[in-house]
Order: sequence, then structure tokens, then C-alpha cells
Amino acid sequence: YAEVASRLDKIAAAERQYNLLATYFRNNLKLAYLYKNGEPIEAIHQKVNTELFVRGLIKEMLPIEAFHTVLQHILAEDLYLTEVLPQIVESRNQDLRVDFAENSGLDLFRIEELEKEYAERHRLPETALPPIETLPLRRARPATA
Repeated sequence: YAEVASRLDKIAAAERQYNLLATYFRNNLKLAYLYKNGEPIEAIHQKVNTELFVRGLIKEMLPIEAFHTVLQHILAEDLYLTEVLPQIVESRNQDLRVDFAENSGLDLFRIEELEKEYAERHRLPETALPPIETLPLRRARPATA
């Protein structure tokens, strides 16, 4: 049981790190764009870790691998909200929606949240985007974020 408990603790810690970084980068999109435009990840890693440490949000450096994953997801979210989703809504192209859901690397729950936020912000009718679970996706819906 100790080994299982230890593994669960590591998974929970990784999820907390992911959520902390995702919130940070959603609130600081400029850094995500710097990453996209070639800013060395090491510089972003150092800056963010320092800021989070000074603010008392972390006690040790977060792994650089987590930064890569979170930044890729944040950029995919931004792409979906600013380019792909408006095109889906305008053209009613559900194939594009399926393609993004299957290939973006984003969790389906997160895509669903983005769509709900977008629909509310743009006052779209409920019929504008059918529920994501009705789409003919090839991959199963993940259990966690």
C-alpha cells in the first residue's frame, strides 16, 4: 500500500504543478507568446520559478518538462479560441472540431470548458455547438485533466 500511496502522491503533486502553471500562464499570456516565438525555455523557467517562489506558491523549482507541457496546452487553447473555434461556429464545420479534439493534445473536458466560455461570451445559441460527447471521436474521453 505504501508504494501505491507514494505513486498517488506523485500524481497529485504533478497535477497541482500543472494547475499552478496553467493558471499562471493563462494570466501571463505574454510569456507563452515569448515561448512560441523562440524565447529559451530556460529563461522562462527561471523567471516563473523565481516569481512563484517569492510569492510563496512553491518551495522548490518546478520541472522544466512541466513548463513545456503547460505552454503547449496554453498555446493550443489560445489557437482554438482565436482561430479554430470561430471558424467552426461560422462554417458549422464539425469535422474541424473533431480534428482539433483528436489532435490538439488538450483534454476533452478543457475543450468543453473553452467552448462554453466562448459561447457565453459571444451569446451563441445552445445549438451552435452540439455537446462534445456527440462527436464521432476516435479517442476515449480522459478521466482527468
